[in-house]
Amino acid sequence: MIITGGAGNLQITGGAGNLIITGSGGSVYSVPWYTNSSWYSTSWSYRKSITVDNTKVSADLTNFPVLINLSSDASLASHAKTDGSDIIFTSSDGTTKLERGIERYTTATGELVAWIKIPSLANSTDTVIYMYYGNAAGAETNSTSVWDSNYKIVHHYPNGTTLSAADSTSNGFTGTISGAVAGTGKIDGAGSFNGTTDYFTVADNSALDLTTAATIEFWFKRTAAGVQTCIAKFNTTGNQISYGLQVHTDNKVYWSISSNGSTNNYWYSTQTVTDTNWNHLVGTFDAGTYKVYLNGQEISGTPPASPSTSIFNSTTALENRYNASNYNSGLLDELHISNTARAAEWIATEYNNQNSPSTFYSLGSESTN
Repeated sequence: MIITGGAGNLQITGGAGNLIITGSGGSVYSVPWYTNSSWYSTSWSYRKSITVDNTKVSADLTNFPVLINLSSDASLASHAKTDGSDIIFTSSDGTTKLERGIERYTTATGELVAWIKIPSLANSTDTVIYMYYGNAAGAETNSTSVWDSNYKIVHHYPNGTTLSAADSTSNGFTGTISGAVAGTGKIDGAGSFNGTTDYFTVADNSALDLTTAATIEFWFKRTAAGVQTCIAKFNTTGNQISYGLQVHTDNKVYWSISSNGSTNNYWYSTQTVTDTNWNHLVGTFDAGTYKVYLNGQEISGTPPASPSTSIFNSTTALENRYNASNYNSGLLDELHISNTARAAEWIATEYNNQNSPSTFYSLGSESTN
């Protein structure tokens, strides 16, 4: 069908779905098209659509925690409650409320850092959700269910003023800070470590015993090449390691899994990391298969001669140091630990979302009830 016309408006009326436009040369564009979606509740006066770009989603994903990071929003500043407790999110139908956790809200500017659990994030078509606000009686609280049951620790290190290692999962694995201070993060705040005495500790718990599968991930920014950044479940007074992921002083990435608590079976990268930029590092392990991802892409490395097939359940704490002489140096942000090996597509989508939220989704204009 070809539609031509002069100046004026073209009005197309239809149901929910996608408008498919085929251009010259066979180019195809899929535009999300939702008409008159229901309003969550008359108690909320305003909403905006948020459209996730399907080209930034590497596969169809379920229960994916999407970062919404708005440096400022005049509409929120004007209409949301001062503490942001009226800000909620729904699916594309406008009524199904989604789990959300707000990391930061600044009423003066409308700055918002929030994590939203999207039940189905599509690779083939854009995903639309809605953000509601403007309810004087709204009293929403953060939900630990943003993070699926495989997440064991999620540390945001928020604020940038006062360092906190609070856990956003239902496990409550808050870290104890030793010397470290707050710094400017990749996402909101970060932990800043001096490389000699600063670290944090999470006390041992059986839920941190990852047995046969694991994913360790974090953002890091080193102060210089040749200094260390790391996360490990490692006894500083002995050689009892469970698992550890680090960029070592030789600038290579080391991913260590021990099945007996005494033999450190290192996977180490072929390439080196020498820059002082923010980098996203992920190590996954699945019954003897080691994989490492840097900034969303799997990198090559040398596997251990005798790979571990399970993970030793040490009784040691989780720390961001490897032993009494190898401490984290620089900034650390968004530590996530899971007891499953996250897929490459999940990791790539995480990187796309967290590295550049503004290109991962688009924000619609304000609508009123």
